[in-house]
Amino acid sequence: MHDCKYFVPAWSVTILDGCNNEVFNTAKVNTQTSILVKKSDDRTTNLNWSWKPEPIKDTLKGEGKFKASQLLEQKDLTLDASNYLWYMTTVAIIDTSIWNNATLRVGTMGHTLHGYVNKRRVGYQFSQKGNSFTYEKHVSLKNETNVITLLSATVGLANYGYGFDMKKTGIAGGPIQLVGKNNETIDFSKPCGLTRLA
Repeated sequence: MHDCKYFVPAWSVTILDGCNNEVFNTAKVNTQTSILVKKSDDRTTNLNWSWKPEPIKDTLKGEGKFKASQLLEQKDLTLDASNYLWYMTTVAIIDTSIWNNATLRVGTMGHTLHGYVNKRRVGYQFSQKGNSFTYEKHVSLKNETNVITLLSATVGLANYGYGFDMKKTGIAGGPIQLVGKNNETIDFSKPCGLTRLA
């Protein structure tokens, strides 16, 4: 058993049986060398697509289905019946010199957020890797009642795994703010700030 010589290839591990018989060496493992070929799946011809209409007529008019006094978590509210949740509120502006070139700031837990002011799209933003983000877009408000509409969307939402039911989505918690000249701020995240959801 002493003074035995073994050839052990570099960067490998050898297992010996009884200190003299090589039974395994990582450098001598044979691997499969086959080529994968993409072949269509015969089962896909039997797939049927279906769709479910989402009633949004009221939403497009700025009329939500119900009111809430706080920001609600999207997944809990939609119960997986929709990937979208509309948040709507109004704000009356008296002094446009402060709010003429304001910033709409929204803290969201993802995935995507579209913003509209007075039925005009102001832009959208999406999260990186499903993380939360802050949506900030410049908006111009009128010297009257302004309608702010936010469309929160989930994309590829996981429906299983550790903590799935605990992970928050949408604008729950916010904040939703208008920031004007000299950092004048209107915070819609406070109770009664949000008036309608759809």
